[in-house]
Amino acid sequence: MTRRNRTAALAVLTLVTLLTASCGGTVQDSAAMLPKAAPLERAYRSVSTAKQLTIWTYYNITKDVERFRSEHPDVQVNVATFANGSYVEAYLDGLAGGSPPDLLLLDNRDIGAFNTIDGLEDLLQPPYGGQSYKAAIPGNVWKLYSSFDRERMISLPIELPTAATYYRRDLIESLGLPGDPAELGVYLENPEHWLELARKLKAQDRYIFQWEAEPVEVAAMQGNYLQEDLNFARNKPVYQQAMEVAKTVHREGLALRSSVQTDPGQEALRSGRLAMVYLGRWGADSLERWAPETKGLWSVTRLPMNLYGWNGGSSLAISSRSQSKELAWAFARMTTQLGAPRPDSGFLDMSPFDVLYTYGQTFVERQTPSPFDRKLEELWTESVTDILENGTHSGSGLRFIESQANSMIEKDRERLLRYLGKNKLERP
Repeated sequence: MTRRNRTAALAVLTLVTLLTASCGGTVQDSAAMLPKAAPLERAYRSVSTAKQLTIWTYYNITKDVERFRSEHPDVQVNVATFANGSYVEAYLDGLAGGSPPDLLLLDNRDIGAFNTIDGLEDLLQPPYGGQSYKAAIPGNVWKLYSSFDRERMISLPIELPTAATYYRRDLIESLGLPGDPAELGVYLENPEHWLELARKLKAQDRYIFQWEAEPVEVAAMQGNYLQEDLNFARNKPVYQQAMEVAKTVHREGLALRSSVQTDPGQEALRSGRLAMVYLGRWGADSLERWAPETKGLWSVTRLPMNLYGWNGGSSLAISSRSQSKELAWAFARMTTQLGAPRPDSGFLDMSPFDVLYTYGQTFVERQTPSPFDRKLEELWTESVTDILENGTHSGSGLRFIESQANSMIEKDRERLLRYLGKNKLERP
């Protein structure tokens, strides 16, 4: 199935109709392969009658699988891992085909590709216990884990993806600036202070931005691309303000120009050349993995410019055609950290984050994931880069992106709204 055809299908086949076509290669899991020796028939009977759980994922979940196997030694766990950039297509093909997995690991930024299709279990219904977990999810974040109409819980979050600012407290305080998390959070509410910190650190060949566009991406952590009525959501003053900050970063060379996902970026973390990063709750574990020798030097506070948002995060969904639904739910319950105290690794003091985790999500914009998000992500990223490189007026640039976005999804948007029987989605 082509990307174009699937995009159209997702806009029309909503809520009650599973995708009906499948294409592409199959994924073979070595854990499920049968021996080619003489006792093939006996091995087949053994495998086919054993308890099995098949999980599809886009990142390494070995530790969770080993833990589950230790608790369920009679269960054969089969895992297929897909590339992050292509897993959505493979998942949709699998759900539409003859052999879907039992459990699917979803990236929060891709949840819109799954919230308008049938084929995933409603975790609010028996035999699941999603209702107890729903109580721990703020209402404005609920749509990240629900069907488009907010009536079904289609996935269980591993943890709420609260975004935060991680920073080298020693380097900030060496400039005579506040290192206390609460005080720094207040200081960074002013975008001019954010830039002033960047300038002072650059004088020491240190940076608080990986790339020139990062201020805009930090602002984008507060919400999705679309509003409740599926019109563009990012033509707002806060994005224009963040665009002006990014222009200054570009003009004055205030960015490191390396990502923490690369070796040079991680070396910059270890050496102190990168003194601030903006990540989700998973950032603490990542920093410890990337720069273990900096233990005790990092602190965490809220996002600059008085922003509250989310970054990254994943959830677990169960296929409606799973033959091992109870096992799939058991794995999901084992894996989720929702409502559970986070173990302290000792790498950095996460107590300010715990406060942010508890209350910060209530300030996040109401989320509206949609089937159009990947397409809009490409438009957004390319357009922001063009605005910064060409010096386009920020307001004009955002209006252009809005016009392009609304035009790009207009027909599919109308089909989706018409299917739902609404000219405009009600706001709760």
